[in-house]
Amino acid sequence: MYRRVLVSLLLVVVFLSLGSGTAWWLIKTKPTPPQRTDTAPPLLVRAVRVEPQTVVEPLPGYGTASADRYSRVSAEINGVIIEMSEHLKPGNAVTTGEVLIRLDDNEYQARLARARAQLESDSAALANVQIEESNVSELVRIATVELDVALRELGRVQHLYDQGLAGNRELDSAKVVVESKRRVIQDLQKQTEYLPNTRRQRIAVKELREADVRIAELDVERCTIRAPFDGRLEEVRVEFGERITAGACLFSVLDPDLIEIPIQLPISWFARVAQGAACQLTTETGDDDTWRGKVARVAPSGNSLSRMFQVYIEVDNRVHAVPLRPGLFVRAAIEAPPLTDALLIPRGAIRDETVFTAVDGFARQQPITVTRNIHNLSVVSGIEPGTVVITSNLDALSDGTPVRLEFDDPSGGASPVGGDATAVAQP
Repeated sequence: MYRRVLVSLLLVVVFLSLGSGTAWWLIKTKPTPPQRTDTAPPLLVRAVRVEPQTVVEPLPGYGTASADRYSRVSAEINGVIIEMSEHLKPGNAVTTGEVLIRLDDNEYQARLARARAQLESDSAALANVQIEESNVSELVRIATVELDVALRELGRVQHLYDQGLAGNRELDSAKVVVESKRRVIQDLQKQTEYLPNTRRQRIAVKELREADVRIAELDVERCTIRAPFDGRLEEVRVEFGERITAGACLFSVLDPDLIEIPIQLPISWFARVAQGAACQLTTETGDDDTWRGKVARVAPSGNSLSRMFQVYIEVDNRVHAVPLRPGLFVRAAIEAPPLTDALLIPRGAIRDETVFTAVDGFARQQPITVTRNIHNLSVVSGIEPGTVVITSNLDALSDGTPVRLEFDDPSGGASPVGGDATAVAQP
């Protein structure tokens, strides 16, 4: 029994040794499998070739169009409307100086006649003062001559009296004549002193009457209401026969040829907006109508609370087939001063201040610096002109990924880049 177990164990050991040796021999003699040399196909990506260019950045803003010339014509006096022009209807064209409304002017004509009569009376009174001044001046001259004669006569009588050839009576009579002439001159001199004041008073009264006449004439003129300029009537607020009061709005008129749009822009753009800069205007309604304008004025300061400043766009409707209507809300794109020799990359191609460039069929990651973002584009530095920048499939790329290129327009839909080309960044 013991011998049989021993033989069985010996057989097991022999078989295990043979199996292990066979396995070792098979492993050692196993042929090496052939190595595959296949590589992944290149990834199809879109790319742009970055070249220096001049870019014009449109600065966006919004505003409501209004007529550059607009007037609400109001009554300057009280009166009853006795005549209205047949053109006085909203939408009609009017010309400068055209009579649109007449008020009853009978009362104002009477006031004018009275003012003119008073002026005539005061003018006559002033003329009388001037005549009196001339007469007094002549009387003073005559009295002075008579005084000289009387003095010579007194001297002659005094000489005779000293020689005993004339008595006291003749001497006293000569003295009385001299004193009489002196009193006349004194009285005339007093008149000469107050007559200038009288003349100035009469002149002031005459000027007052002249002013009354001018006011009365203006009131008569104000009874005729005219169009202030060439334009179209926007609104009419009165009717025939209505009694109006001074200050009441009669009608409004606007000039549709020149349109102005005030636009609010951030203060940070202050240095980038110049007077005379071109501007394109569109509506937000989806219409295809566009208008070209220019920056007519720039506000000299901004609002410290809103951090905005105002620019005024002017549009000449006379050069547009479809006019820009007042009251229309529009979107403006103002051309900023051009940025020259700019390297532009679509903003979507940048990841954490790096881009993928294509070099010899492989993607290479390269750091860049963004100096300005212009809507859908970025102005960058840190790459050389002519560099090919990959713009798609960025998530599937890594440094060294083989790529196959399809080129985009690097200006994002604007003018072709390169050399002297000018791109307009699209908002």
